[in-house]
Amino acid sequence: MTQELKDVNRQLDITFWYFNNSLQQLSIAASEDDVSALYRVISNNPDLLECIDQKPFNNTPLHIAAETGRTRFALEIMSLKPSLGRVLNHDGFSPLDLALRNGHRETVRRLVRFAPELIRIQGRERITPLHYAAEVEEIDFLAEFLMKCPASIEDVTLCCETALHIAVKNGKLRAFKVLFGWLKRTNNRREILNWGDEDGNTVLHVAASTNQTEVAKLLVKYVNVNAKNHEGLTALDISNTKPPIQVNARMKKILLRAGASKASRLHQLPTLAEMLGSPEALIEKIFQFNAYLDEGLSGEMRNSMLAAAILIATSAYQSVLSPPGGVHQGDTNTSNQPAVEPGEVVMRATKFYPFLLGNSLAFGASLGIVFLLLPTTGYGVLHISLVLLMLGYIDSALTISPATPTAVCFVFAGFLLFTLIVAVRMVWKLLQRFPSASWETIGSVYFPNRD
Repeated sequence: MTQELKDVNRQLDITFWYFNNSLQQLSIAASEDDVSALYRVISNNPDLLECIDQKPFNNTPLHIAAETGRTRFALEIMSLKPSLGRVLNHDGFSPLDLALRNGHRETVRRLVRFAPELIRIQGRERITPLHYAAEVEEIDFLAEFLMKCPASIEDVTLCCETALHIAVKNGKLRAFKVLFGWLKRTNNRREILNWGDEDGNTVLHVAASTNQTEVAKLLVKYVNVNAKNHEGLTALDISNTKPPIQVNARMKKILLRAGASKASRLHQLPTLAEMLGSPEALIEKIFQFNAYLDEGLSGEMRNSMLAAAILIATSAYQSVLSPPGGVHQGDTNTSNQPAVEPGEVVMRATKFYPFLLGNSLAFGASLGIVFLLLPTTGYGVLHISLVLLMLGYIDSALTISPATPTAVCFVFAGFLLFTLIVAVRMVWKLLQRFPSASWETIGSVYFPNRD
């Protein structure tokens, strides 16, 4: 039994030596950018890369290649074992981190082009390559990372800081402008501007505490200027708490012009627990419906609803152009009875008014549903076209209707319904982009920041 144990230990020692020897050869090949040596080592030990991948916090040959700027070797080993790109070394850095921190720009670009998801690998203190690029103001890489991996803007550090927080805290104005400009131009994820760090400080709080007026001037149009941090302070409170010699009059002016207030002057909102324990308000049901349109509606269902709404709108508009019974073609009246205007409906008013009201409401509702189902960004021309179509319907309906207040009211009933639907949708979108303090509690349910 003792001899068998010795044999097993001996075999393990040989295997361990063989693995370490192969790993050493691979590390040398990585530092020399020798791709041929990579395949020689692998041919002798086919399971080597798999074994390396299984070891946590391992300084792999890919780390060595990335740290020394050996681009060809790094890409070759990434092709063979893509998961190695996610491994952190003993210092908590990924291969992309090392290439970026050591200034190997071509290696960074090639790795990102090969696997954009590497941008979201969270290393030491959950810092990503995007966070580091913001910290050191690598604006070219910032722009490239955002274009290759847009979702990386949502990543936060261990201190719950976004790349925007990091840029402003380090006084990197150019980096902040790149991040802010990307958010503004892509017209999505703007709610990130209102995210707080571990102390509840938004980017505006940070700008106020560091007297960065240019940052504040850009932010106030897009954020909740009265957001409170965990100490219950607004950006204006933070600006006022500075010693008199450090108070920036321009900063206070920017905040006050944007409607900023002291926390003591703001209405006390109910807590989230109080809101959840209270009866559901109508506004919350409207929030739920809009949230369902944004997140819960499948593409197939959206297309089906859109097709049905367009069909109803088309039928309703056609009914106005060709109403039941037709329209008068001209005045052939030779009696003393009042003449009927050409183009006016033949139907009696008592029958026509119910038809007009129902048709107008159907057209307004269907057109409103089309407006709801269209994306809010990139479809501005279509939204304007829907409004113009509604106005065209009003003109057509008034043309065929008797000149009475009742007819006018029934025609505009459809317009009011359309306007109401559009208004609710626009308010929802505005609250998503610029959630004010008054919506803070309810919004926390329907605007979840992040995990």
